[in-house]
Amino acid sequence: MSVRQRVMARQLPQWASIAARDSSAIHIDRGEGCWLHGPKGKWLDWSSQAVCCNLGHSQPAIMEAVTAQMRKVPMLESRFFYSDINAEVCDLLHAKLNHTKQQLELTRFYFPESGANAVDAACRLAKHATGRGKIMASYRGYHGGTGFALTLTGGWDIRKECLIAPTPGVVHFVSQDPYDDFWSSTEQSLQYFRELVKMEGPSTIAGVIIETIAGATGVVQPAPEYLQGVQAICREHGIMLIADEVMSGFCRTGKWFGFEHAGLSPDIVTMAKGITGAAVPLGAVAVTEKIAACFQDSMLPCGSTYNAHPISLAAASAAIKLYDTLDILNHMESLRPTIADRRAKLLKHASCFDARFVGLHGCVEVRLPEEGAGAAIEAAKAMMLERGLWSLVRLNTNTQRMDILSSPPLIVTADELNFAFDILEEVLGSMDQKL
Repeated sequence: MSVRQRVMARQLPQWASIAARDSSAIHIDRGEGCWLHGPKGKWLDWSSQAVCCNLGHSQPAIMEAVTAQMRKVPMLESRFFYSDINAEVCDLLHAKLNHTKQQLELTRFYFPESGANAVDAACRLAKHATGRGKIMASYRGYHGGTGFALTLTGGWDIRKECLIAPTPGVVHFVSQDPYDDFWSSTEQSLQYFRELVKMEGPSTIAGVIIETIAGATGVVQPAPEYLQGVQAICREHGIMLIADEVMSGFCRTGKWFGFEHAGLSPDIVTMAKGITGAAVPLGAVAVTEKIAACFQDSMLPCGSTYNAHPISLAAASAAIKLYDTLDILNHMESLRPTIADRRAKLLKHASCFDARFVGLHGCVEVRLPEEGAGAAIEAAKAMMLERGLWSLVRLNTNTQRMDILSSPPLIVTADELNFAFDILEEVLGSMDQKL
């Protein structure tokens, strides 16, 4: 049997039917920079896989760090052992999280295996630190695929249908969407949020988890004043503010972390994806010393076999250093004129509802025909692949429009950006004719 036949016959897919996976999966031999290469062609990775390969594919420094750690000690049970790499990553994260004027004092770190597990741990720590049982989450958020993280996610996501019994103790709210007329007023949005907190009972709410720039729902960035207002309400009632930076962290938005755009001082921060450049799985949770003190003599209520895995930490150390070595933030700043120019051209198309970019965190939102929307989405995907561009493209069940996630690796060049935007313009031109 061929490689494809063997994979299709044995490996189960994620978040898809077997039939859907079998018809769309692409064989890839290698990744290099922003490109994926396979037996049938090469494609620019326009969404950094799942918005995670921030440093592109096959970074030598990360591979070398992982290999070196393999030779030292590849596995330690973190309840009983530690290595130099533990101290190194904690120091690096501390420096990056606390470099802003807000004086965050995020001093303690926990290292699960993924973003979803980081979210689970963050909420559990908030509950134990406050002695309260509820977590509030935005309907517009996506927080991961575990039972609890998926419960936190809004009902717009079809993956939520997989939950037979959602975890109790989650309260959803409608966060501000500045791109939509509904609930766009900062004052009105905050009035609603404050009222909901009051009605739920502030003394029962452990934390509020929020993506300061919601990625999976289409790169939605509430106004800084809204996020600051949510933080103020949390502070007033002793509620932990949890910033989910799994997707927006590690320079993706033009700053080290998305919450910096609003000048927030979260009590807890969740991280993953870009922390290792997605070369190796790793999540992280940062908390203040005040929260950590709650577990000085009480058991920290989280753990797993692969917690603080040395190989993952080695990849994280190399990746975090690379963001500075490659001068990623300044490189992204140099691309702003190109992105602004090409965005303006996209918006001229009748089919383009909006094109939003915060740094290199982007989404092109496309109007669909009243009939044949599904076929139109598949045609757009096929056109992109044929011309050498791959991205996460899907129906946004909240807006009923097509989202083309546009979040390439942060090492992308201006020429590569123009290559991708040329194809997107061609796709939108085709969609214009279908309206």
